[in-house]
This record gives sequence, structure tokens and C-alpha cells, in this order.
Amino acid sequence: MHCWSCGAELLEDSNFCHKCGVRVRGEHTAGPSSGTSPAETTPEREQAEGASAHVGPPTVSLPAEKEVWVGRPHIGSLAGRFTFTGLWVLVVIGGLAYLLRRFGEEWRTFWWVVASVVLGVLGLWLLVSIVKTKLTLKYRLTTERLVIERGFLSKRTEEVDLLRVDEATVHQGLFDRLANVGNIVITSTEPSDPLYIVVGVEQPVELKEKIRQHARELRRRSLRLEQG
Repeated sequence: MHCWSCGAELLEDSNFCHKCGVRVRGEHTAGPSSGTSPAETTPEREQAEGASAHVGPPTVSLPAEKEVWVGRPHIGSLAGRFTFTGLWVLVVIGGLAYLLRRFGEEWRTFWWVVASVVLGVLGLWLLVSIVKTKLTLKYRLTTERLVIERGFLSKRTEEVDLLRVDEATVHQGLFDRLANVGNIVITSTEPSDPLYIVVGVEQPVELKEKIRQHARELRRRSLRLEQG
């Protein structure tokens, strides 16, 4: 048997030419009709091509998502309700004093019962407001999302992708400004949920700026990935 490339004499069971190194036997045997040069079919060439087949474009590693803020509605957001309740207590006490003076001692028990019911309802309403504010809402801000958790016994979670945040504004009333609390209204480009409200958080202006800062940074990272 002779090598088809250089003509060297070979043993009958040879797979490669001992002189030029081309494959002379097997399913990948190259010849003049295959259009493959001898240098391309040497074992060294095949090994190099096999290694290069696994080389792909460099991967881009994204920064890991980090939690930057966690909070709940502040008790100061109830300042307006506290004031409203206090005014109602004064009205009830003043009205009770007037009625006792006008109708005498025989009505004392009746008016005390009325006053107790009114004050009890106001106190219960205020207690429910405090529990609802402090225990049923929780907020988490990460470098990629704003997470809103609602509920006490059962939970419902909403997520706002910072890439979709279009605008964030702070709403504060008179008592909110005194307590440095407020609501943050977030407008999203998500058609199904275009509006989110972060209720009664402390230092709302600083939190709004954090949301805008991380939203801008996330957009810059996404733009760099798209461009390159």
C-alpha cells in the first residue's frame, strides 16, 4: 500500500503515513477529490480544530442583584388620623359635659354609655389603622426591583422592574411633612400595572432618589449589553 499524498510505501494496516502524516485509512480519509490539503488532515491539525470548536465569544458577567433598602410604613404617617381622633375626643367630652349640665343627673348613665361607645369606636379604628400600617405592608428595594409585600396572614407580592420605572413622585400632606413621611407614586411603563404607591415611608425624598438612581444605572448596564 502506498500513500496517496507522497507515494511512500506503507504497511497494509497503517492508518497514517509515517512520512507526511496524512490519514490513509478510515471514514475521514482525505484524498485528492475531497479538496482537503495534507496539512489540514494531520493529527495535530485535527486536535487543534477540535479545541477551537469549543471557543466562543467572551461572556459578560452582570453584577449580582443586591438589596439596598427594606422598610415598612412609618407610624408618623398616621399623624393626621391621630389628630382627627383627638379632635373627636374633645368634641365627645365637650358634648357630654353640655348634655349633663342641661338635662341633669337623671341622664348621666345614658350619656356616659353614648360617650363610651363613640370613644371605643374611635379607638378601635385607630388601632386597626396602626396594625394595618405596620404589619400588612413591607417594601424591599434592590438594584433591579422594588418589591411590595401585602397581607398579614396571607401574602401578596408585587414587583416593579426598575427598567420600567418611568417617573417617581413624592406626595406629602401637612402632617406628613412635620413627621418627614410621605407616599411615593411610581409610574411604570408596564401596561397591566402602570401605577404603584409606596405608602407612608420615612424620608420619602431620599427613597425616591434611590429608586431613580438604580433605575438609571440599570438602564445604562442594559444599553452597554445591547451595544456590545
